[in-house]
Amino acid sequence: MSKSLRAFGAALLLGLSTAGAARAQQLLDWTIRTRAEPEALAAGAEAVFWNPAGLGRLAGRGEALAVALQSSEDVGLKGLAAAGALRLARGTAVALGYQHFGIDDIGRTGSTPPDTGGADLMSVGEDRLTLGAAQPVGRRAWVGGLVEYDRSDGGVGVEDGFTFGAGALVSGGGPLAPELAVAGLALSGSTRWRAGVGAGLPLSARFPATVRVSYGVSGQSDRPGRPAQRLAVTGDWHERLVLSVAGVAQKSDGTTAYTPEAMAEFRVGRYVLGVVRESLANDFGSATSVHLGVRF
Repeated sequence: MSKSLRAFGAALLLGLSTAGAARAQQLLDWTIRTRAEPEALAAGAEAVFWNPAGLGRLAGRGEALAVALQSSEDVGLKGLAAAGALRLARGTAVALGYQHFGIDDIGRTGSTPPDTGGADLMSVGEDRLTLGAAQPVGRRAWVGGLVEYDRSDGGVGVEDGFTFGAGALVSGGGPLAPELAVAGLALSGSTRWRAGVGAGLPLSARFPATVRVSYGVSGQSDRPGRPAQRLAVTGDWHERLVLSVAGVAQKSDGTTAYTPEAMAEFRVGRYVLGVVRESLANDFGSATSVHLGVRF
């Protein structure tokens, strides 16, 4: 792949980041997902990356998760993640998560450093370590908090720092089993927030699957008027096969870009294998992640 395409891919991802309005961390504004539903509704070990309150919805005593991500060659983004969550006494849940993202072989611009006659390339990367916890505050309600250490290498220097976040999630009973969740992450000079709602569809008892519809919105306080919206439909067949599709709409420079996502997950006993495919804005390829999970 040409250096110009790789550089353009890096510029796209950097443009999605805080762009200097917030702290230098989260250079690559990306978080690995295992669901197509709104981020605020994340549950289980994955919730440590999105909404710590979702840790309270662990299925069983605990869960471990590993994810690998590869984007299109035009972008060149690679990533991996691992997370583990455990339920303690009195319903408290704790989790530890790690993520790494990187783009290699980005062509430099300008004349610094001077041309040495070889390939003038650089790489950018980011590592995040997140500790989260959730506590029930009712039969179907949880609150949570997280602290995240971020180390970013922009190709010309390394910066690190901490961010803090909190979230809440409430779920209801009955055939619809509604959900409502909110979460926020405090950055330097701004706040990143997420909210989501979801509910099941009333289907015949003879239908072998449950179907849920969810809607979410996310944004950043220093980018008013540009929230991203997500609408997802998820089908779960006897808790063995989960299929989900989502449409994402995001405003940028006065225009709205629409991108699709799809997820398939297979469960065998306490083991899970899943694939998520995300399309990037402006027809700039896609990113695919594969995740493996185990419940215990």
